[in-house]
Amino acid sequence: MSVWFSLLILTSFIFPSVGRLRSVHGSEVDPVCDIDRVTQIIDALNFDRESIQEYQKLIPTIQAHCEGDQWARAINQMNYNLGIAYLSLGQEQQALKSFCAVESSNEPSFKELSSLRSNELYKKYGDWDKLTDEASKKDMKMLNALCESISATLGNLDSTEYLQAKFQEALSISPFSMKVRILYNDFLLDQLADVIDLNIAHKAVENVQTMLDKFGNKIELNNRLGLFHELAVIQLFILNTQPQASLRKCLNLDLDYQPCKELMKVWNQLSKSLPQPSRIVDTEEYTTFDTEWDKVSKFLLENKRSVIKTYGTAEENFKVISKYHNDQIKQVLEVRPLSSREWRYDTFDTQTDFMVYLNVALCESLDMQSDSKKASKYCYNAMKLSLTSDEIENLKQYLKKFENPQVIKELLTALYDTYPHIAVNLLHSVTQKLSLAEKKNLGIDTADHWAVLFKFTQDHHLAHAQLKFVKNLANVVTKTYHGIQQQQQQKKQQYFEQMFGNQHFRGQQQQQQQQQQQQQQQQFAESNVNTDKDYYKILGVDNAAVAKDIRRSYLQLTKKFHPDKQKNLNEVQRQQNEEKMAEINEAYETLSNDDTRKRYDSARANFKGPRGSQGYESHGGFNPFDKGAKFHKRKQG
Repeated sequence: MSVWFSLLILTSFIFPSVGRLRSVHGSEVDPVCDIDRVTQIIDALNFDRESIQEYQKLIPTIQAHCEGDQWARAINQMNYNLGIAYLSLGQEQQALKSFCAVESSNEPSFKELSSLRSNELYKKYGDWDKLTDEASKKDMKMLNALCESISATLGNLDSTEYLQAKFQEALSISPFSMKVRILYNDFLLDQLADVIDLNIAHKAVENVQTMLDKFGNKIELNNRLGLFHELAVIQLFILNTQPQASLRKCLNLDLDYQPCKELMKVWNQLSKSLPQPSRIVDTEEYTTFDTEWDKVSKFLLENKRSVIKTYGTAEENFKVISKYHNDQIKQVLEVRPLSSREWRYDTFDTQTDFMVYLNVALCESLDMQSDSKKASKYCYNAMKLSLTSDEIENLKQYLKKFENPQVIKELLTALYDTYPHIAVNLLHSVTQKLSLAEKKNLGIDTADHWAVLFKFTQDHHLAHAQLKFVKNLANVVTKTYHGIQQQQQQKKQQYFEQMFGNQHFRGQQQQQQQQQQQQQQQQFAESNVNTDKDYYKILGVDNAAVAKDIRRSYLQLTKKFHPDKQKNLNEVQRQQNEEKMAEINEAYETLSNDDTRKRYDSARANFKGPRGSQGYESHGGFNPFDKGAKFHKRKQG
């Protein structure tokens, strides 16, 4: 058996494309080095993951066994194509190696194209020492000037808009520049210290992942470990999502790295003892999801075994986890891998989605065990974090006087869209207080209030819930409402029968119904929808955003522009904030109501603006460089 025949059999097993070369031209032609057949294979390959594997096998085979200029050209073509395939998958460093292989070849084919690609990548990564053309030198000077300006401004009050513009400019020049990405991380964390904003948190995670993905082993081990820990803390405690992927990567680098090791233990205990956040906040699953609720309360309110040993066993796990949550966020904000400066915060925002979730879990757990008195503390904590200060004040006034049932309708709807059980708990509280007011005979007409509660239970199908607490509550509301309706109907009928007789009473009813219908139609026709403002952009959400996302963005924006944030602002800035807050409220009032949102969307779709076919552009969510977005930060120490 010849050596070439043995090689052919071997390549047919390890490389199907090369194996297909067996059927060419006859015995006097080397079957592996048939240029026509290899060209056919190259032309048939795409720029995808499978093609990369093919090229990785084909190139070394050709290099080992085929010689001549035609093969040098073929290898250059394959390396160039391989580089393009890597680019399509976002693997720039691998692509750069393939393009450099072409440039180092003695054969001129594909060299110019590879050089152009390499220069683009050097510019993206900020490797200016490998670029010699004048345009690149100009870009390098511009980027350095931007970085100096950003560094000098970071941490200053009222610099967010300026910094957003500078980062947009810098990243457009060199999107993978490590220097820019480190500064951007400082910028994002500084904003999170002032106000926990999920959009900013997502950007922070994306930025850190970009650094780890694009630079990999070029980052020192301790810094890589710190970045993975930063990722995990933001994912768990700010975004309230699963952090295990980041923690596993961290521990794969160093199994004894204490911050990740401890956080993994905490996460494991949380995931075993508490329901997934999605099961608690999902409005579709709320009425059907059930679990061992006593297990939740035992874990959080007892401490036979502390979640974190270093925190001791003197306090219940709920308080231990709360302290650990605050400490971890503080560490991420102040101990920043790769940052060139020190950061210190005496105070920082700790009102995260995770803490709301923890309170909601306890609230629901205790309610399901018919311990609503004990649940009230945690339910109210969650409610305070889920409503604005104005909404909390409106709720207090409502529960004192029961004047405007529209108040409770709006609050129940807002809460149900974000944390369904907090709305149900509020429903429970209102039913108890209404019943108590009726018993005391305070002269309050409760019929309209019960009508609002009944409609809420009907809209969300609470009477069909699998949860006993929820189903029983819905039945109480339904029974009470129907009882009041029946009493009112009887009283009206008796009155009109006595005064006008049965026939006139029926005529009165029909007339009232007609008047109500006319009023509703008139209100709808007279509603003036403002199409000049893009409410989706004002709230920083996509125009397909669900009610939950609209509500969450609204809460975050009200925190940013709260009067407490205006202490260090001058009169002009304070006025701008007040105008911004009025705009935010206007946008939320329109988009939070299904009817007004539909009318607004319809009016905007038909509005012909200066851009041509439509008067507005679609939005892809929060833009960190949107000059309309304002943030207020504490001064960096």
